[in-house]
Amino acid sequence: MALENLISVEFTNAELTKLDDAISMIESVLLGKTINLTPEQRQHCRAEQTLCEQSQRLYGAVSAVCSTVFGQGRV
Repeated sequence: MALENLISVEFTNAELTKLDDAISMIESVLLGKTINLTPEQRQHCRAEQTLCEQSQRLYGAVSAVCSTVFGQGRV
């Protein structure tokens, strides 16, 4: 099912300026602390993230079984 705009938000010029200033502040703090990834590196990171997410789901399932069987919430 496609998502539709469920809310309508409008920003004043002053609010947009505040948002721009906040983003600029964050960028200035991160300057020199981040790197640009090549497309190959980004793809590798996505694969690693997928593996990590799968591991977290597996851990959650095992934890739920242990909780049910042994009365413990942690493996």
